Amino acid sequence: MNDSFVVIDFSKMRGVDVNIMDNSVWVEAGATLGELYYRVQEKSKTLTVAAGMYTSLGAGGHITGGGYGSMMRKYGLAADNAIDARIINSNGEILDRASMGRIFFGLHHRPTLRPPHRKTDILELLQSKSRFCERSDTGNWVGRDVENNVGSRKQPVYDLEPLWRKDEQIPRAIDPFPHRNVLFKIQYVATWMDDEKENMNKHVDGINKLYKYMIPYVSMCPRQAYVNYRDFDLGMNNKNGSYEEGSSWGRMYFMDNFKRLVEIKTRFDADNFFRHEQSIPILSA
Repeated sequence: MNDSFVVIDFSKMRGVDVNIMDNSVWVEAGATLGELYYRVQEKSKTLTVAAGMYTSLGAGGHITGGGYGSMMRKYGLAADNAIDARIINSNGEILDRASMGRIFFGLHHRPTLRPPHRKTDILELLQSKSRFCERSDTGNWVGRDVENNVGSRKQPVYDLEPLWRKDEQIPRAIDPFPHRNVLFKIQYVATWMDDEKENMNKHVDGINKLYKYMIPYVSMCPRQAYVNYRDFDLGMNNKNGSYEEGSSWGRMYFMDNFKRLVEIKTRFDADNFFRHEQSIPILSA
């Protein structure tokens, strides 16, 4: 990455405009999911947004990364329910779906409002998660194997979230989130309270062992990764980035959608003005 950069602060862009008449809501990128849910509930006690469970998440990043939550098994991801977006390009032009085509990334998002889940749907989701934690597809007790081969569960842990039913009925190309045929999403976590380098190395080594140990149980060619669980170990852009560099991690995050995202990026940000360590590269870089 270049030494010179500008950080865009979305924290003041927190507007939420709920339209009950057409079951939609405009939300600015800096609003949290908690603020989004609160504003919707001010207008309706029977509608909500199919999005995440953590209310402190920013709506912009959550939706553009896919946005999973407890309602996804019935309504899909937050991105699947987005019907329009407004973005500002590097020339200061405001673009929307009509001018861009079917693109859901932007500074303002307009999700569709949905009826909340029934209690039985939530229970079914929790039961499916519990069943997988007990037994893998190969009949091995995955949790016990990890503890025996990697170390105590008090060190690295993994969190399983179901990703099926409604989600698997949605085509991969409809938005950047491509993981439509997997049963679960895995989040690998290691935490420690002190700053001693020796302890840090121990925990990082433990999470790497766990990640490697899970190879027989996860997707492959490529091993898929969720973009909202940003992982710089998969690769990073050098300076402005290139298609070749970006492919190392881009195909893991987006699979076949990566090429389409590069084409969109090249068309609407040809100078690569908006970039970071794992931003989508442009074709000419």
